[in-house]
Amino acid sequence: AEAAAAARALGRALELHPAAVPDDTQAALFELCMYKLRVDSRLAEDICYCLDGLLDQQASTLPPEVFQPVVKVLLDSSETAGEERARVAILRSLAELMAKACDECRPCMEPALLRLRLRVEGELAQDRPPSGPALDCMRALIHRLGAGIAGQADGLLRLLVSAAERSNGPSGTGGSEEALRAAGTLAAALGALFEAGFPLLWPALSAALASADEPETCLAGVAALRDVVAALGALLGEHALPILEALSSLLQRSEEQLHHCIRAPAVMCLGEVARAMGSATPGLEVILSLLEREATAAAAAPSTEGAPQKAPAAGARRSTRRRTCPSVPTSAAQEVRNDVLDAVLGAYEAVVSGCLRSENLPPALRLALPAMLHFACRHAASQGASTAVKRVAVKLVGALAAHLPADLAAFASKDQETKDL
Repeated sequence: AEAAAAARALGRALELHPAAVPDDTQAALFELCMYKLRVDSRLAEDICYCLDGLLDQQASTLPPEVFQPVVKVLLDSSETAGEERARVAILRSLAELMAKACDECRPCMEPALLRLRLRVEGELAQDRPPSGPALDCMRALIHRLGAGIAGQADGLLRLLVSAAERSNGPSGTGGSEEALRAAGTLAAALGALFEAGFPLLWPALSAALASADEPETCLAGVAALRDVVAALGALLGEHALPILEALSSLLQRSEEQLHHCIRAPAVMCLGEVARAMGSATPGLEVILSLLEREATAAAAAPSTEGAPQKAPAAGARRSTRRRTCPSVPTSAAQEVRNDVLDAVLGAYEAVVSGCLRSENLPPALRLALPAMLHFACRHAASQGASTAVKRVAVKLVGALAAHLPADLAAFASKDQETKDL
């Protein structure tokens, strides 16, 4: 009990006042944490709390000859720890280390990825739900290794798809969400090279987008899809249509049927598909109509208490319990609506950016210009609009002014909010 209390006190000190702990003391604490994890994993949660504070200060300066044995200790102890909470804490500290380690340590990361991959494969072979924290570690490693992962990309993708298709297990052990996000990170790392892998991943993504009753799984699917769309761009080709159909079906759900944490990311994803495909976007008129409907619904929503809290950001440190999109009474209703309105503005800018790559603008875009411009100007001029929102609005209107000066001038002469932007 005393050792656990001491570890937590040191972790708290490192979290609040890192400069108060001298470098030589931090180095000694680092070695002590490694020793304790090797000999007794029962204190893993408390030790990892202290270790995370040390990693914030030291991870980026660890040389490869120190990084490699530290990784081995964390992997070994995560396998021998008797309690699930201890394993989760250790693996999350490992993910922190991977994310913050210096570039010189990258060659040491591939063996760690292989070991984690074998662990997840073993869990799946035994028909057990894959470890979410282990998949998070794999995701951190995929991100750090980048395009260098290409040689093992096919095997990794197949493993991640298998993990994503498994149902979530007991609290803290399910890996569907983590597997989807890791697959998205793999797509981002490979870029256009991911084209051949999309047909393999799409069934899992499609199932996630259809699972609105499981908000975190659905949100992970949307996040992974955005990564894929950004990676492939116009190479989406014929896959753009089923993607847009799935997103449209998701967004057509009522507010009661679709958790607040999903709507804004889904709207942004819709826009990114249009950015990628440009004038070749299938059903562009449907997309623009859907965006207008989302803007109208969000602007008209009553400002009452009871709006759910925002979902935790991807990659944020979480408890050992399974993630959920929380829903508690709060005064954040306006913030939730603004998230959707910001997303609609971003999606409009994405649609315009994509279509302006073509010499001839699609008729659907020209028809939607009045509603699009009025919304952009009204939202940018609204009370509390952030600088980022105003920049997106100016970017959108500026692009249209450069390519369609006569259309914009005609509209501005009739719309005071456009003149004021």
